[in-house]
Amino acid sequence: ETKLAADENGKFTKTVLYGNERKDEIGALSQSFTSVIEKVNYRISEIESLSSDLSHEIKNPLAVISNMAEILETGDFTEEERIEFSKSIINEAKKINSIVSKIREASKIENKIYEADKEKISLDNFIISYTSCFSEQHNDIKIIHNLNLNNKEILVSPDLLELMLSNLLTNAASFANTISVTTTINNNTVVMEIEDNGPGIPDEEKEIIFSRFYSKRKSKDKLSHDGLGLYLVKYIVNSLNGDIKVYDGEKLGGANFVIIIPFN
Repeated sequence: ETKLAADENGKFTKTVLYGNERKDEIGALSQSFTSVIEKVNYRISEIESLSSDLSHEIKNPLAVISNMAEILETGDFTEEERIEFSKSIINEAKKINSIVSKIREASKIENKIYEADKEKISLDNFIISYTSCFSEQHNDIKIIHNLNLNNKEILVSPDLLELMLSNLLTNAASFANTISVTTTINNNTVVMEIEDNGPGIPDEEKEIIFSRFYSKRKSKDKLSHDGLGLYLVKYIVNSLNGDIKVYDGEKLGGANFVIIIPFN
């Protein structure tokens, strides 16, 4: 059944095996195969998405470079215009280089996510420690804690947890000056909320903000976006069998990112 799940091109056309319903060793094995198939499908989907996103992001800079090069080839321009055209080509080439570099770094992180060593960590203590360091680097940002896990631990990679917090807090700090971090327990899951007092996120953008390269809100001038921060946050949350969504904040009035992660 597992063999037949893939077509002749190696793509999985079947993601749920019938043996999953069994309660014996065969059922457990079938569930394991199903889990592997789902992860492989997810990776294939990400690779295909990466190709599409990269093509889209590079298309505009290449078009500018091509147009400027054609104009330069005609020779029908002043010296000042030649300098401006040359600057435009250089700037667009730098954009392409920046995009490729960001993709390379993001790919490295993606590859490490499922290989990262995990350990049991008190999320509340980790948050206090990290936000303390974050506040030292962003002394104009006020961080409010409302932590209620009572030293409960989750199984997670410290490096990935730090990256997730860093990206969420940096995103919030680029739009606001007050951030609230809340943790609660809901059945067998940890719920972490990061809310800010910024302008919030329109309903039509609440799903697509986790897409690679997406960055539309106007942030404070001193902090910039590359459109990969929230994408990597979602990728990390998915690797923990968790979920992340963004809502309108009820306390501070900005965006409220809600992350749900299973204890085990």
